[in-house]
Amino acid sequence: MDPKNIIIIGLVLLIIGLGSYYYFQEPEVIKISPEKEALIFTSFNEWASELGNPNGYIFSYWIYNFGEIEAKNVVVECIIIDEDENIIKRINKTVGNLASGSMEYNEMYTDIFENTDEFSGYCLTKSCSNCNVLEKNIIDLNKYLE
Repeated sequence: MDPKNIIIIGLVLLIIGLGSYYYFQEPEVIKISPEKEALIFTSFNEWASELGNPNGYIFSYWIYNFGEIEAKNVVVECIIIDEDENIIKRINKTVGNLASGSMEYNEMYTDIFENTDEFSGYCLTKSCSNCNVLEKNIIDLNKYLE
């Protein structure tokens, strides 16, 4: 047998062996066991004009509790901003308690605000008495949190 063929066969067997080793190896899992707390996040869904009230707007959002305990006294704030990201209006709603590992759909209503051609909105978790508000970890949203 030619020495080149022996080297090629050896390299192929080495590659197959290393690939099998890494494929069948148990992945390393880092287990983090934080204190039991409520982990709250609010996700803005959409806004629309209110039917029957041309001056009214509806903001809808989902609020999630990823934590292991019930979140208490949750308050959500929807913020309306103009095209220059100036805050036009803030609207608060007390959601109350939110069970662990759950989510809830909510809507918030507001009447007309300063007239502007371009506006947008965000809904964020404003406060919670026993939870970690995940929006506080998103740098771009910090300017809207008070």
